[in-house]
Amino acid sequence: MLENSVNETNISQWRTPDEFINWFERQLDNIKNSIGDSERTILLHRGRAKVFYEELFPLYRLLQWKGKEWFNVKFRPVLGNQNFDIQIESEKSDVPGHIEITCMGMDYEEILRMEYYLDHRSVSSVGPVLREGTNRTRKKIFVEEELIEESILKSEAKKRIKETIGKKLKRVLRRDNTALLVYFDNYTVFSEEKDAVEIDKFLDSIDEPWDSQYVNLFVIGANGKNFWEKRKSEKR
Repeated sequence: MLENSVNETNISQWRTPDEFINWFERQLDNIKNSIGDSERTILLHRGRAKVFYEELFPLYRLLQWKGKEWFNVKFRPVLGNQNFDIQIESEKSDVPGHIEITCMGMDYEEILRMEYYLDHRSVSSVGPVLREGTNRTRKKIFVEEELIEESILKSEAKKRIKETIGKKLKRVLRRDNTALLVYFDNYTVFSEEKDAVEIDKFLDSIDEPWDSQYVNLFVIGANGKNFWEKRKSEKR
């Protein structure tokens, strides 16, 4: 179902923010109505689900925040291995020409966590994940039911944001006027509007020279409640 409805032709069309948001929400409704047929693909971010949740969903969240400001700007997701994910068409000088998207959430540990959930129908969202065996010998996955202090979870989230930005600076060749969008799972920490100030101060304090390659840094929480924006011209 997902492969048919979210195909490259549909994805790679030029759309304004309102057009993209409306199109994306229709696809999201279709997925919710048919999740039983595609649950494993969706939860493990395989095939088109990877594109949908790791490139299109971050753009959707960005446009929910910036759509009114960018109402007459057009966006086009571009699939492939080029050094950007979104192409932008605008006459405004303060709008980036491209956006590179990076997601913090779905690493190997989180894939194992979702596999555990598929087998057991419940899982700790923060407990350490352990694996024994291999695919050939039938691996076993264990997720500990552990309570972790919020301060530790916040510290780990900040560390991963900083590391994620650093990784995106390793590729020297970057198109002019490109913005970096960092998308992270904030359902367990930094999930409320009151957390905005803490992350804002943290982003001002990091020493990663993101402005050497990007004109904007966007950081967005997956739940849509928080959004942070830094401009190259404002970096201290």
